[in-house]
Amino acid sequence: MSAFKTLQFPTANIPPEGAAYAGEIAFQNLAIDPEDRFAFPSPLHFAFNLMIVNNDVVVTGKLSGVIEVMCDRCTDDAPCEVEVDDVFHRYENVIGDIIDLTEDIREDILLVFPQSFLCSEACRGLCPSCGSNLNREYCTCTATADADPDTPWRQLDSLKLK
Repeated sequence: MSAFKTLQFPTANIPPEGAAYAGEIAFQNLAIDPEDRFAFPSPLHFAFNLMIVNNDVVVTGKLSGVIEVMCDRCTDDAPCEVEVDDVFHRYENVIGDIIDLTEDIREDILLVFPQSFLCSEACRGLCPSCGSNLNREYCTCTATADADPDTPWRQLDSLKLK
């Protein structure tokens, strides 16, 4: 698979059946930089077909990749597959011999990034008292909190409601 630095493709001499392009591009080349929540261990894979339809360039295809996402419960990073199965863009009256898909493809892939993410459905998260990752270690904070009589919420347990 070819590595691309940009998503610019020639539009001159596209045959009637279309021109197929497949390859991979780094997320950074799409102006998607790593941030606190997301990391990009591997490039984004793409497969596009460019066709000329009534003097317009029609682009169809697929995108797929794996990103590292921070779990909302335990803050560990875990892999997450991102896919766009229905890329479709129409460019009217294209001027010049090159079409740049970078901005549109950037938007397509950002739309499928998860808004919330769990490393697994069984993720137990962090202990609210000591911050220990409960997926990796056992903590005794809950037993200690139950034994503490000075918490203001403890008094609510003694209320007798009818």
